[in-house]
Amino acid sequence: MRRLSIPRAQADIATESGLLTLAIGVPLCLGGVHVPTMVVACVVACLTFMMFWAGRGSERIAVPWYAILLGGVVAYILFQAMPLPFGVLRVIAPATAEILEVSLGGFGLPKWHAISLDPIASVREAMKLATCTLALITAHNFLHAGRRQRLALGFALSAVFVSALGALGMLFAPGKPLMLYTPDLGRALGILTTSFVNPNHGAAFLSLGLVAIIALAADVRDVQWRVLSGLAAVFVGGAIFLTLSRGGLLAVALAVGLLAIFLWQRPRAEGRLRRPILWLGFGVLVLLTFVLSMAHQQVLAEFGLAGDARIDTLKLGLWPAGAKMAWAHAGVGIGRGAFLTVFPHYLAGDLPLNTTYSHLENQYLHLPAELGLLVAGVLIIGSVVVWLSAARRGSRRDALALVALSGLFGLAAQAWVDFNLEMLGLALPAAILVGSLTAPRRRDRRRTRSEAADEQNEAERDTAPPVDAKGRRWRLAFVGGLLGVAALSAAFSSFSRRLSSEDARFDALDKGRATLAQVLPVVKEALYRRPASYVPHVVAARAALREGKAVALKWLNRALYLYPNSPDLHWLAAHSLMRFGRRRQALLEARFALQDRMRAEGVLKWALPRCRNLADLETLLLPQPKIHSMAGLYLRRAKRSALALQLMTRAVKRWPGSRYVVPVLVDLLIDAKEPQRALRIAEGLLRRPEPSAQAHVLWARAAQASGRPTEEVIEVLWRGRRSHPQDRSLADMLVHAQLAAGRFDAARQLAKTLIDSAETHRERAQAHFLLAKVLRKNGQHYRAKYEESLAQQLLRQQ
Repeated sequence: MRRLSIPRAQADIATESGLLTLAIGVPLCLGGVHVPTMVVACVVACLTFMMFWAGRGSERIAVPWYAILLGGVVAYILFQAMPLPFGVLRVIAPATAEILEVSLGGFGLPKWHAISLDPIASVREAMKLATCTLALITAHNFLHAGRRQRLALGFALSAVFVSALGALGMLFAPGKPLMLYTPDLGRALGILTTSFVNPNHGAAFLSLGLVAIIALAADVRDVQWRVLSGLAAVFVGGAIFLTLSRGGLLAVALAVGLLAIFLWQRPRAEGRLRRPILWLGFGVLVLLTFVLSMAHQQVLAEFGLAGDARIDTLKLGLWPAGAKMAWAHAGVGIGRGAFLTVFPHYLAGDLPLNTTYSHLENQYLHLPAELGLLVAGVLIIGSVVVWLSAARRGSRRDALALVALSGLFGLAAQAWVDFNLEMLGLALPAAILVGSLTAPRRRDRRRTRSEAADEQNEAERDTAPPVDAKGRRWRLAFVGGLLGVAALSAAFSSFSRRLSSEDARFDALDKGRATLAQVLPVVKEALYRRPASYVPHVVAARAALREGKAVALKWLNRALYLYPNSPDLHWLAAHSLMRFGRRRQALLEARFALQDRMRAEGVLKWALPRCRNLADLETLLLPQPKIHSMAGLYLRRAKRSALALQLMTRAVKRWPGSRYVVPVLVDLLIDAKEPQRALRIAEGLLRRPEPSAQAHVLWARAAQASGRPTEEVIEVLWRGRRSHPQDRSLADMLVHAQLAAGRFDAARQLAKTLIDSAETHRERAQAHFLLAKVLRKNGQHYRAKYEESLAQQLLRQQ
């Protein structure tokens, strides 16, 4: 059978348009995060490869070894999605088999199951990687001569376009990518929003455009183009800065620095500009001045979070949990794309819980977790070898090669703290750049047959008469069709409602109060598709609870196995266990909810009335003085002072001198008519070197309850006032002690001092109320009403 053949000129136009669509169009379609965009990108990659192949006639198409490696990884991902005998799965993936045994225990273990814990996601990831592999092969065979320059120019122009669109969005549609799309999680972060929802990915794409602008500027001789390129670099650099992506800024700094080194080392004959670092430094200065003058407050506020624990938690804090998951599935991995549902099983309790983690914030840990250590290690090492071998080539340093070397280095650096290559909008440009790096080098004396044909074809196109209208219409229709399909895919992905999604079905079942019999078929289908997800188990448990069936506890137990540190699951389990009469286990689950940082007020309000003795309290409460003090205060208000006194006595022995438990114990002893014991505890605090203001207040309360002379109380409080002049609770206690002693003038003067030193409306209002009390005690009722009115005004202004 003869191979399909079309005119080479038309095939070249179609191939170049397809590569530009993949490298530039997919990033503009919201970064290629939606499934329709992925499908269209795969179709475009296939069509582009077919058009290139058809235009080559009988010529052989070269496949680089790195593309073979990627093809092997695609095959391995498909192998992960293939069903295997469960006995084999126990041997090669014991951790996966254990999750399946627990999760599918309610329906019976299947005889066959895939390695992947989300086979559909694995097939999708295989499609994405196959798309990148086809693009790489096409770029490897096609990108030489003037085509490389045009692709670099495409990166540069797209970066300028995205930056301009983001600048307009700052004014007219802040937080909306493309000024139209509203992300599901609310406004996109950053001052400037690119076509990517995630600012880190937007900064990564813009960094490719920035290095393309600089590389192209180094090859031009015209001063006007140099100036224009410098302005474009400043504009794109400012956009990267305004994304507020610190990882992106670090990556672009490394990429531009490496590009400057390559340009400096390039032979003079290959570049028009010998010292690009001079005008680059000037451009950076202009950029910083421009950006800081526009949005210095927001920028400084954002980058002031550099030492914030939240950032460490969301980035570096995920790495130990990811490493634990990668080690547990070191052999064959969890399956490409299964991270979303499996990671909660390994999520550490000190990380933000009840949060969705779609990817690990480290590409070099994410791949071993999903693919296994061996396959991921070969892929990472192969990528490093490709880059190093290309970097050692000194004979070619054209613009696209410089963009590929420096841009890929920046992406690789950012991948330590991000998952940029998981997005098709960045993976496709990276694949095309790798293809350009692995392309055969141009030889001056011995030209390959394809290069000679290309040069002859370009010469014929320059001297030939215009093509006929039919051929022109065909080319325009092909290019327009590719761009139109990409645009329709982006619109469909952006605005379509995912009504048929799994979460929407579960929400509908919950809101409709479906029975367990109605829920179980949907749950079974969801679990066989994504067995590591805890959500179906929770839906089944709620349905069983609505019917009062104890089987709900089994479903909750499976859910807790899959997500052991979820406070909401522990809270639901506590209510369920209490409903079926398992009080001590319910208190233990409430303790786990507290341990996973559920709000202590709600948990204690529900659990403390169900505690009968000190053993129940020890089961419920965490070994933290603050939690014990909150429990003691609640029990005191609930008129259970005897149990509260036992609890706080034990707590003080465990944490002597704690600022949380000691005050509660002193108040409980005063309530229990044991003021002498309370006074001894407070005196112990006073005898410490540099006693706190709280110690003086506690001693004063205990002394008043035990009948100590008021003058002695005032003297101790004044001593504390001199040591802690800013403490308002001590001053308030001193005012009351002076009132008890009849020292109205001193009390009034101190209350006025508190008014003058107040820093907030609330503090000033409290001081006015205190002064009103002093005045009323002194018989000045009219003035007291005036002070109370001032306090009310301050409270309304708050």
